[in-house]
Amino acid sequence: MMDIKDPRLHKIAIGVLVVVVLVIFWHSRFYSQYASELDQRQARYEKLLTELNQVKLKAKSLKGLQEEYEQLLERYDKVQMLLPNEKQVAQFLMQLHSASARTQSRVIELAPTSERGKDFYKIADYEIKFNGTFHEFGEFLASAANFPFITNVSQISVRGLDAQTRKSEKEKNFDEMTLEAKFTLSTYYVKEDQKLAAIQP
Repeated sequence: MMDIKDPRLHKIAIGVLVVVVLVIFWHSRFYSQYASELDQRQARYEKLLTELNQVKLKAKSLKGLQEEYEQLLERYDKVQMLLPNEKQVAQFLMQLHSASARTQSRVIELAPTSERGKDFYKIADYEIKFNGTFHEFGEFLASAANFPFITNVSQISVRGLDAQTRKSEKEKNFDEMTLEAKFTLSTYYVKEDQKLAAIQP
C-alpha cells in the first residue's frame, strides 16, 4: 500500500506535473504555432503543385493545338491550290491552250457563260467547241482533269463530222478530224466573302 506522505511519491508527482506543464507550454507556445505555419506551407505547396500540373497540361494541349493548326494550314494550302481565291482566267486559258497543243486538237469556240454561286464558292462555266479525233478528245479530257485546279466537264455532245467537213479540215490542217464535241468546262473559285484572311502562325 502506498504511503501518501512518502517523499519519493511526492517527487514523482511533482516531476509528472512539471513534465505535463512543460508539454502544455511547449505545445501552446511552439508546436501549435509551427503546426499552423506548416499547414499553411503544405496548402501552398499543394496549390503550387496543382498550378504546375495545370500549366503542364496547358503546355501539352498548346503543343497539340499548334501541331493540329500546322496540319490544317498545310491542308488548307493544298486545297487553296485546287480552289483559288479568285477567278483565274489567264491560267485557265493557258492550261486550255496547252491541253489543245499537247493533244493536237482544235478548240474552235470558247464562250464564257454567266457565273453561278454555290455554298462558299463560285462556278465559272465555259462553253467549248472542239474538233479532233476520238483519241484526241479523250486525251484532251484527261488533260483537263489534270489541270492544277478543280475542273468539271458536263453537257457533252459528240457528233461525227461529215465527209466534206473532214476533207476540208484535212486539207487545212494536214490532219484528219473525225468528230466535233461541244461541252461545258467549269472552273471553281472561293466567294469574296468566304476568303480566309491572311493566316499567321
